[in-house]
Amino acid sequence: ENTSISQSDKVKIYWEDFELAFTIIQLLMNNEVNRSLIHLENKVLSNDKTTKDILKEAGVSPTEILEITTLKSIILENTGNMTFKVRQLPAKLQASVINGFAFEDFDNDGEKEILAAGNFFPFRVSLGKMDAFNGALISFKDRKVKVERDNMGLYGDIRDLKILTDSDNLRILVVRNDDKASLYKHVN
Repeated sequence: ENTSISQSDKVKIYWEDFELAFTIIQLLMNNEVNRSLIHLENKVLSNDKTTKDILKEAGVSPTEILEITTLKSIILENTGNMTFKVRQLPAKLQASVINGFAFEDFDNDGEKEILAAGNFFPFRVSLGKMDAFNGALISFKDRKVKVERDNMGLYGDIRDLKILTDSDNLRILVVRNDDKASLYKHVN
């Protein structure tokens, strides 16, 4: 399974202060430029123009360009002194986008686990939606990421998870894009 990005297809994020709105514009690959910037929509893209050429033609000079070098889902382990180690999530968790994480001792073993959920629906029809992930409980023990349980029944275009507590009850608020939020009661 190859999730690295070739040099020619490298995904870049261009940051700029457009029209005093301090908007972050994401330009994903050359064929996305016209859809991302309204004032470029009438310009025709050709295979010989780069994103840089099109932005220059439009009078846009980004203040920062970030390159995406992997499409794998990861977590960052804080190793101290403002340094972090990249930990790739297991293959089961690479099927879709993960947008929400909640940290709690779900199994009462004294160590916090990670509840993860996600998916992403608002792609254009030609790309389809990412809906293959129904949530997972992840542990991090002995410096290894382990899926304790998957297929948690967390369906939909989930954007965030929040832990809510009242007295002895633990509840999980699941927030979805363009849909109702759900509240789940945690049962050991």
